[in-house]
Amino acid sequence: MTLPKASPAPAPSSGGAQVLTTSPSKVKVEVLNGSGASGFAGQAAAGLASRGFDVTGTGDAASFAYTNSVIEYSSSADLAEVNTLKKELSQVTDYQDASLKPGTVELILGSDFTGLNPQTSAAAAQPSPTPSASPSPSASASGISSLAQSAGGITAAAPCVSDSSAFAGPLSP
Repeated sequence: MTLPKASPAPAPSSGGAQVLTTSPSKVKVEVLNGSGASGFAGQAAAGLASRGFDVTGTGDAASFAYTNSVIEYSSSADLAEVNTLKKELSQVTDYQDASLKPGTVELILGSDFTGLNPQTSAAAAQPSPTPSASPSPSASASGISSLAQSAGGITAAAPCVSDSSAFAGPLSP
């Protein structure tokens, strides 16, 4: 019996589904307190503004019964803004509410809100700068010590002594 030729398998995608994001400055967000805890909305709004978000206002949600934080948005056209905001929060869900004004998202903080995610600094992501090389290929003990101290490593230089007997025998498996 002859089997029909199988159709070619689809090419694997690189990295899975793409998550749309945008610049924080393009995210208009209203921060609402859904837990009743004093200062929640103001604290989050100040943090988001310092990270470049366009905070359009703060206030209280219609209810203080929110245990989980929620991002509400009008339509799928707002998903890039929603995903950008979600990166700043942990344990937040999103909910589409067609009654909201298009282009604005609401962040309703529940009682589980503990603050914004730690900010990743560009300096931490960059490798540390390499010290300038000396014109001589040999290194002095003081040069090694200062290099180690500046790199947060070893603080004392030790002479290197060859133990030729360790290398004299056959290699072990």
